[in-house]
Amino acid sequence: MLRGPFRPFPRSFAVGEFALFPKPPWFVTARTAATTGRRLTRFAVKPSWSRLPAVFASAFRA
Repeated sequence: MLRGPFRPFPRSFAVGEFALFPKPPWFVTARTAATTGRRLTRFAVKPSWSRLPAVFASAFRA
């Protein structure tokens, strides 16, 4: 049974299925949604290569 791309990363990686990693900030269960959203908004207002590491660090934090 296919459940879409929302299976947990390690389990779906082991059997060769795709998974969303990191969890998008608009998901209710994303723990770093507020921080990632703020950083994405700052990046959208004033794009800069120096802002990208902070956005990725926040998004990939578990």
